[in-house]
This record gives sequence, structure tokens and C-alpha cells, in this order.
Amino acid sequence: MPSGIQLHTTETCVPSFEDQDSFLRGMWRIHRILSIPTMVWCELRDGTAGTQGLYAYPYGLVKVDYTPKPSYYTAKTLVESAQ
Repeated sequence: MPSGIQLHTTETCVPSFEDQDSFLRGMWRIHRILSIPTMVWCELRDGTAGTQGLYAYPYGLVKVDYTPKPSYYTAKTLVESAQ
């Protein structure tokens, strides 16, 4: 890739309660290794992308009632450790 061009990722997430935590850690690590400055998670709260099909999957860092999921605490720890 030519120098001076920055990469950014969006829609980085996985629709699961079990796999989100490890997926987030892995993506964070990849971003740090490749010096990618931005990683945008799909959604903060489950179900805000839509109510049908794949959009209704639990992509968020928090549940519908805003109860934090393990991935929320992982994201918080990773961001705090990067400062």
C-alpha cells in the first residue's frame, strides 16, 4: 500500500455472546500490529441495527436493556490501557 494512506475498519463485530470477547481482543491486537488507528464496532446496543434477519443478532457491546456484556468490559479495558 502506498505510504500516507491510512486504513480504517468499520462494522467490526461478531453476533455472539460467547465469541465477542475473544474476537474483540483479536481484532484490537491486529489493529495495533498493523497500526490501524480506527476500529468501529457494529453497534453499542443489541438490536439497534434492525429487527429482522441478521440485523436482529446480538452484535452490541451491551444488551437491549443496556446491561453490559463481557465484550463491553473488554473494550473498556483495552481503550483505557491504550491511553
